[in-house]
Amino acid sequence: MTNNSEESTQEFLERLEADPVRVAARAEFERAAQTRVAAERAASSSILKDLADVGLHLSSIWELVNTSEPYPEALPILMAHLEQGGYPSRVMEGIGRALAVKPAVKYWDRLVASYRNATDEGAREGAAVALAACVTKQHIGDLIALTRERGEFDEDPIYFLKRIMLGGDEGRDFVASLVDDRRLGKEATALTKRARKGVEEPPRT
Repeated sequence: MTNNSEESTQEFLERLEADPVRVAARAEFERAAQTRVAAERAASSSILKDLADVGLHLSSIWELVNTSEPYPEALPILMAHLEQGGYPSRVMEGIGRALAVKPAVKYWDRLVASYRNATDEGAREGAAVALAACVTKQHIGDLIALTRERGEFDEDPIYFLKRIMLGGDEGRDFVASLVDDRRLGKEATALTKRARKGVEEPPRT
């Protein structure tokens, strides 16, 4: 509601956007974002140099995350930097997500170790995404073990559940056991219901 009943919605929104407090807050948010991006770019310089040495000239590690082109020459570099750690959280997440491709399965044990040893939220989430992307049926047991090891407030195993469902009865039973879990219950319930529906409904002809 405004004091001027004749004021249109558009005029009200324009006045709101021009409010000095909102303008100052928006400017501060943009400055903080620019500072963060600059810091992340500076911290990524060694990774970007190593990638440039194999012919990948990037301005951000996230360019690999967002491309559909394969980059096998980058994988050993990314894996080494993920293990090295010490980068800002967003950079660590980007490294992990850039490893979220099928060929990264060759680093399975190292990815599992990186996930377990992560002390940074971004590093842990990135490693989780990578594991979920490259897992094969023979590795489902590892995802189950990692999910069992989760902390009380750990939500990263949510990336594993859909893959675990591919692990036959053991995988489906494990996911079904999580339906009452505080963090994973919603996803586990949805996946379990979907699986049961698929079993109960005969295939269409």
